[in-house]
Amino acid sequence: MERVKSLLGRSRVGKGILVGGGIIGSLVAWNTLSSLSESLHLPIRLPRIRFGNSSGFYRGTFAKEMNRKEAALVLGVNETFASIEDVKDAHYRLIRLNHPDIGGSVYLTRKINEAKDILMGAGKKKRQVN
Repeated sequence: MERVKSLLGRSRVGKGILVGGGIIGSLVAWNTLSSLSESLHLPIRLPRIRFGNSSGFYRGTFAKEMNRKEAALVLGVNETFASIEDVKDAHYRLIRLNHPDIGGSVYLTRKINEAKDILMGAGKKKRQVN
């Protein structure tokens, strides 16, 4: 067995056999997974692979006064084409993940609420504290 391992690892043919075997093994596994998911009626979800700086997260800091562009970035919606329903859905999703009652940040919750207010047109109103 050791001799086979050393022969496969040293020569170009051996490396080609290893790579080809890996590809064939991956295809067999994929076909098996596909047929299994079809029989169980489950969708196959592959992880997203992102390259470079296209991670989907805004790397900047918050401005002193939030504008529509920053509000759209916070909620992850399109600044121009987001409907009120889109804004409400994004707000609900983010608040569920970041609410202080479940260990989230008070600061982020405030920013999420501020972003929703700005995109829904209530951003010009300031809350008065008595």
